[in-house]
Amino acid sequence: MQPLFRTGLLLRILLPALIAPLLAISPIPHTVRQSLSDARQSLAYGHRATAAAHLARVAQRQPWRNGLWQQAGELALQGGQAQAAARYLEEAARRGQLSPTGRLLLGNAYQQSGQIQAAIINWEIASVMGVPGAEPHEQLAAAYQATGMWEKALEHLRKASALNPGRADLHFWLGRLLAARQPQAALPYLTLAGNLDTALAPAAGELERAIRLAAVEGDQAYTLLESGRALAGLGEWQYARLAFRQATELRPDYAPAWAWLAEARQQVEPQSASQLALADLQTALRLDPNSFSTHLFLALYWRRQGDDQQALSHLETARRIEPGTPAVHIELAETLAHMGKVQEALQAYQQAVSLQPQSALYQRLLASFCVRYQYQIVESGLPAARRAALLAPQDPASLDVMAQTLMLLQDFFSAHRFLARALNADPSYAPAQVNLGLLYALQDDLREARRRWLFVIEHSPDSPAAQQARRHLQTYFP
Repeated sequence: MQPLFRTGLLLRILLPALIAPLLAISPIPHTVRQSLSDARQSLAYGHRATAAAHLARVAQRQPWRNGLWQQAGELALQGGQAQAAARYLEEAARRGQLSPTGRLLLGNAYQQSGQIQAAIINWEIASVMGVPGAEPHEQLAAAYQATGMWEKALEHLRKASALNPGRADLHFWLGRLLAARQPQAALPYLTLAGNLDTALAPAAGELERAIRLAAVEGDQAYTLLESGRALAGLGEWQYARLAFRQATELRPDYAPAWAWLAEARQQVEPQSASQLALADLQTALRLDPNSFSTHLFLALYWRRQGDDQQALSHLETARRIEPGTPAVHIELAETLAHMGKVQEALQAYQQAVSLQPQSALYQRLLASFCVRYQYQIVESGLPAARRAALLAPQDPASLDVMAQTLMLLQDFFSAHRFLARALNADPSYAPAQVNLGLLYALQDDLREARRRWLFVIEHSPDSPAAQQARRHLQTYFP
């Protein structure tokens, strides 16, 4: 949407006042002249919503002046006054003065006011009226997707991407949605997105590879499952849920699809999907009592419900089914630690590390566990932290864990060195900033500690690191 503070706009507003004497018509009433002056001054100061209100007053007093209601509506929308914008644009529509672009703006105003169905109606009208560009189709695709009308979303996404062949984000959006509905149809869009934008190439390539490999099997349900798993790996749980649901519809006897659907439900709707997820998991368990993924997801489900004993039972079963999978040992370790069985948890972490000794991730998780519980720091935590830092010398998380371990061992100089390396590798890595603040506090430099913690809170206010920073502030600055 282009800003309206243009000389042309001011001229359209003020020109009738300038030429009235030349045409020998009556002078503009004082109230209208004052409203026009106020609108001009408000625009000059960037107060768009106020300018909109002044223009609306002029439009009320001089209804023959076309365009003012729409201009007022656009200014109000730019000024963050969606409800006022809707009123002004509705009045323009009632008078037959609303252009196709104005119809699009009315849809935007309804959307921002929470009236999604009214927004969809106006965007559809704007599309039919021929608003140039892809914006109405993008808005409609997002709205239909939010309301679960997937075919309509696909229809408008295809139109939007066709109108903007150079927009990688549109092709990637369409590719992800198709990956959840018709995976093989997604391939050209994913390829194009990766070619147009190198930042999207890794994610698009990963999803494309998953679909191509799965499609070799010739089983559409399996292809949807693998496509959904790839989407989940990208954090796209909404699309993943759709893919898993499609897989269960194609093959109601497909236990892994039911298990993954349960997990996707909980990821998308953590507060409301609990009972549906449990029903899906029970279906999966009934279909295949020896399904590794079903037992793993049941364990995660019961952990979320606070029932560690049931979670432990399913994890033990999952470990018997696939003893060579490190992830199940990690989850088992987390559950045991939560239950207070620290020695058994340590053994589970060590088992995960032994399965993939060259993985910095599992070394880091072992070291982090030792730090968190301050358990066997020298015997197990320090060797694991060193190994993680050696395996991933540019990974800020591994360097940060090494620093935490050294802090517990009172080696503040070396800890500072590793925290500096972590922040050099990634200046935005907030946990390292928090721990650097703690290091300063331990060395009695409370001023610098406070500065670091406030920095994290300011730049990542909703992150776990910010929560930790707030706790430190309460401790050191009660």
